[in-house]
Amino acid sequence: MPFFQAIAGVMIPVSAVTMVFLKAPTMAVLWAFLPLVPTVLTLVVERAALKDFCEAYGFKVKLRDDLRLVAGAIPYQVALAVAAILAVRKTIKRDNSWVQTEHQATHYRLGAKASHTREQVG
Repeated sequence: MPFFQAIAGVMIPVSAVTMVFLKAPTMAVLWAFLPLVPTVLTLVVERAALKDFCEAYGFKVKLRDDLRLVAGAIPYQVALAVAAILAVRKTIKRDNSWVQTEHQATHYRLGAKASHTREQVG
């Protein structure tokens, strides 16, 4: 899946530029927009899930909710495409290292005893 998302992440902007600046046959332009299909299908499924969720809990889907769904889908898909491109680049370079974020580990207190045990929690 990262390979397809990486290709889609590269092809969508390329196809948009191609559509505006190049004269190409209709079929070539349609093939260029093929990576957009899963993105649109994802948005349709998310809208159906939002409607189902709202019906189950007695809410109404407002226009504002739909606009937020569409507006949030764009940066989300961009983030997925960038992450997929980076993952494919690492795969091509055969870099199997794990990128971890740093943390301060402030939740650990050295030498301190836990305030509760497993038996008390469960």
